[in-house]
Amino acid sequence: KNPESIRVVRRAYYALVTYIDYKVGQLLDALQENGLEDNTIIIFTSDHGDMLCERGMVQKRTFYEWSARVPMIIRFPDGWQAGIVRPEPVSLIDLLPTLLDIANVSDDERLPVDGRSLMGLLDGQDEEGWVAISESHADGMVEVPCFMIRKDNFKYIYIHGHDAQLFDLNADPAEWHNLASNPAYSQVEA
Repeated sequence: KNPESIRVVRRAYYALVTYIDYKVGQLLDALQENGLEDNTIIIFTSDHGDMLCERGMVQKRTFYEWSARVPMIIRFPDGWQAGIVRPEPVSLIDLLPTLLDIANVSDDERLPVDGRSLMGLLDGQDEEGWVAISESHADGMVEVPCFMIRKDNFKYIYIHGHDAQLFDLNADPAEWHNLASNPAYSQVEA
């Protein structure tokens, strides 16, 4: 809760973001210099965010948005869907079926996988029912096991040994107002 400590942590994080931005620029330059930008799909993502001292936490301590929400940017070589932003929650497990679709691997050639191809979401043909699920059983979280499910604007968090948490991210983006056990949201919680 020391303001100087918070500034130090956030400065370090922003330095890392600047470094990654520089490295992505180098990658894009290398693709162009080698004539590969016209046949390369780039996907930029991360496995977790950082609490950045929010609620007195650092690193990936919980499934609050600071820690759970990550970038997922897809760049197609022909500029297809450039600038499109989708609000639906998706997961990293959606990347494998997406890549199989991009590579035109037929359904009968695939083994069963979890996840859902993002191609239908990107072209607007599959916009309903997107859900992101996360779980952690590793040291480093506040408590384990810890589970999170996000559907539409609602996020449900279960941490073993603690009360459930339910948030409406549209009304409460900072996740301060727990709606779990509120009878008005019992159907959502269920």
